[in-house]
Amino acid sequence: MPDDDFLGYPMDGRVKIVASLASWIGAGIVSMTTGWDRVAAKEHVVTRLNDVDPALARWLREVITTCRTTWGYRMPEDPRSRALLRNICQHLHQLECDYSQQYRSYGQDRVKSHSGAR
Repeated sequence: MPDDDFLGYPMDGRVKIVASLASWIGAGIVSMTTGWDRVAAKEHVVTRLNDVDPALARWLREVITTCRTTWGYRMPEDPRSRALLRNICQHLHQLECDYSQQYRSYGQDRVKSHSGAR
């Protein structure tokens, strides 16, 4: 795990990448689970993800709202908000690791199913 406070996620004083990466992972989970791959807008991902994993959908909605609306995608300066961002980044890092493992298994299963069909 990277050792900076925010695990390397915020870039150039902006936190948009945090909300975007969380949304992309959510879209990937929706796609792997449902086969539906037309998820684009962050809010659309939350809506579809709610059918698959309501707790993750709530977290993602909170991340999007906090990063976009509360912080305006800018790095927060007050200690409380920075602690919240650190917590979000830690959760995001774990989500990224879990998704990576899920995707690897998903890909292997797809290869097996396609090679067995021949």
